[in-house]
Amino acid sequence: MFIKFTISGLFLWILACHTTVAQESGVSQEIKTLMSRAIEEMNSGQYAEANVTFRKMLASKKVLPTNMSYFFAETLYMIKQFHNSENFVNKYLKLAGKGGDYYDQAVGLQKLLEDKKTEIRDCNYCNVFGYRLHNCQLCDGKGALTSTCYYCKGNGRTNCLTCQGDGVIITKNIFDVEEYKTCHVCETKGFNICKVCHGHKVIENQCPDCLGSKLTQTDEICDHQAHDRLDLENPENRIEN
Repeated sequence: MFIKFTISGLFLWILACHTTVAQESGVSQEIKTLMSRAIEEMNSGQYAEANVTFRKMLASKKVLPTNMSYFFAETLYMIKQFHNSENFVNKYLKLAGKGGDYYDQAVGLQKLLEDKKTEIRDCNYCNVFGYRLHNCQLCDGKGALTSTCYYCKGNGRTNCLTCQGDGVIITKNIFDVEEYKTCHVCETKGFNICKVCHGHKVIENQCPDCLGSKLTQTDEICDHQAHDRLDLENPENRIEN
């Protein structure tokens, strides 16, 4: 029979079952102790603390229990790190398969994550990982920074290189007599419009912070609601990392 998982039904039921740590070959006592602590923190609803404990286990680079991947995935879901949660629940299912202690719960968690991914994918206020986007502070949401043109030094024009700024080209004929011809490049002006800034005296460079997207990622988990004004002229410019 298909079991319908809800956030409350799935996690409250699982938390009631978090009483023991599987004894797996090669798992050190240090890891078992950390695992027990993390599960106790989950049972108490202290998911931020459990997250820290699980990361200590990962940082140890020691053999970890297979079930740790599932418990960590659940913890990451509860602190709204959905992308990381998906990675770990998939890892658990790959390691444990259908015979895993928490196979049904892991499948239920995958379904919950799919719903969250849909919310994120349809939201214009966060990146693909669910973190809130704000207008880039460095470029004020313009996507570019303005600076004085390096080529004309802000003059908007440069001396004509053909006539050296004289407006005419002076040559000598075979009789050693100087002949004056109107400069065909600058047309007697003695200068040309800057070929870099096209006479605007300034140039625009891609913003190094937002890379031209006009938006930057924050550490805030998105609630998918409009807050501050965002420049979403191009919704496809969502930050990938």
